[in-house]
Amino acid sequence: MKYIYQIGRLEKNMKPLKFQINSTEVDTYLSSLALKSSHRNVKVILIYPVSLPFNKALIAEDSTIEQKFKKKIREILEGSKEDYFKNPLEFFKLHPHTYLADDFLLVHSFGEFSGQNFEGNFDDIVLEIFIDIVQRSLTESFTELYIDISSGHNIYITAMLEAVRNFVVFHSLSNWINQELKVKLYFSDPIIGSTKNNYAIHKDYELKYKIFFSSPIDEDADIKNYALSRKIVGTDKGIRKLKNKLQKLFEEFYLAYSALKNNTPLVIYSYSFSKEEEIIEIIKTLIDQLKEKLFHNWEKSAGINKNDYLKVFFVLALYIGILRVLSAYEIKLKDEVSLDEIEQKFTKIYEHFNLLLNIEILSHEISNLKRMINNAANISEGNWNLISHVISGEGNFHRRNFLAHAGFERTVTEFMKKQHEIYVRYKKEELKKVFKDGHMKNSQIILR
Repeated sequence: MKYIYQIGRLEKNMKPLKFQINSTEVDTYLSSLALKSSHRNVKVILIYPVSLPFNKALIAEDSTIEQKFKKKIREILEGSKEDYFKNPLEFFKLHPHTYLADDFLLVHSFGEFSGQNFEGNFDDIVLEIFIDIVQRSLTESFTELYIDISSGHNIYITAMLEAVRNFVVFHSLSNWINQELKVKLYFSDPIIGSTKNNYAIHKDYELKYKIFFSSPIDEDADIKNYALSRKIVGTDKGIRKLKNKLQKLFEEFYLAYSALKNNTPLVIYSYSFSKEEEIIEIIKTLIDQLKEKLFHNWEKSAGINKNDYLKVFFVLALYIGILRVLSAYEIKLKDEVSLDEIEQKFTKIYEHFNLLLNIEILSHEISNLKRMINNAANISEGNWNLISHVISGEGNFHRRNFLAHAGFERTVTEFMKKQHEIYVRYKKEELKKVFKDGHMKNSQIILR
């Protein structure tokens, strides 16, 4: 499915225009509607600023707006503003362009129009567009996303582009294997003030953004003491369950991320992570709650911290992305795993995340471990032994050693020779130490 987003218009001259797409001429009201006619499987989403009807020129005698709709505008301008702000969506359902589009999104405004003050802000609009795109993408996968910048004030176009940039980051973080989404910029020849008979649509300007395998959240600043989950969800008893779920996902993510970033793959096999579907449901719940906050008052900003919310959406997206890569290589909770499997599968996994140095280090550590185990005396097949039996050194667990040896720390890692292969696992009674001291220094991972 392809989606086109464009800022909606409401002007006194609402007559159809002639748009030129290659050699085809299309009579319609907006360039996005013309684009839709030249593509298959396309949906047009119009973005309406809530201040659009607050323009006295709309009800002037020379206005070409249809009389029934003009009457609605007059009721807003000359009647009670409170009725409009109770549910402005009802007004925009009657907008003549809404009938031609597939759906619309209402966003905040700021400034003074026809005596009415709007006290939204730029971050509100970015978040509102961003979560709309995310929500649609969770129910219907996008193959292409078209951004039509032919209409709308600069502030709304800029907010739309910023929202799209954040969505591309969200999408990319959750899709490391199949990066199928294409984002293209479209615009028509200038319309206002022009005397042209038709307006060419310029297309195929592809927008690309580079992402990196980097944690969107910090362990001390965001995870410790529920810092970020409290900011997002709050502290009321009624929403404590959601706060705990969110905190749990943060901690699980950080464990998985740390295991990959720090090159300790056995940790991944040793923990039962959440399912992708659970994370998506939390994202949907957060979007619903965020909408309630954003749209509670159409005249004023809710004072939402955009960066805090983007952190959450990005970290949940990256958690999904990690789980999808692990699932593609059938990495799951195991009581034991061979060194050969770890090396073969994680060599490919690290390539997806561009952790190329990890490949070399992991191969070196596994090669050394195999050599020492195979050369050790009195090691019989089918029996578990601590690696400390074949590697001399200090008798206590050290996080430094854990990370330096790809997670095969000698005091917590057991090995067994079986059918010409070497299998490894962490001692069950040492798992808390591995999860807590090996990675998450301050947060408590719940063993399941």
